[in-house]
Amino acid sequence: MCDPRDNARKITQVLTGVINETGLYRTAVAGPSGQRTSVQVGTVRSVDFGPYEVLVIDPRDGTRVGYAARARGLSKWADGCEWMFWRLDADGGAWLHGAASSLAIGVDVLVRGEHMATGRHDAYRTSGGTWRAYPDRMGA
Repeated sequence: MCDPRDNARKITQVLTGVINETGLYRTAVAGPSGQRTSVQVGTVRSVDFGPYEVLVIDPRDGTRVGYAARARGLSKWADGCEWMFWRLDADGGAWLHGAASSLAIGVDVLVRGEHMATGRHDAYRTSGGTWRAYPDRMGA
């Protein structure tokens, strides 16, 4: 199932243990005349590791790129966002990267970068939402 409208159901199934992992999709412009297509933005896998709820995987090569958890009031700067995201460094360390109004948007940012996920370009995403980058990566 590669319809972005199925994301909520699939995320619920991962979080409740019905399935272990699933691909998430967003709608993107697919051509000059405004055609639309579904784009797999990433794969999420259930994890039981610290504060994280899902592992984010790049669907192109299987690389683990980060973690996500529901925000639940974890930070004032993330008010209005449902999910928080941590990026994995090359040495395996994780740092808070940002927050998003949906899991699919944050996964898209972790896998392809903020510009691809939120920018206006030839393959821009037509599905809306909010991304907020963490303002102080170093935590100072």
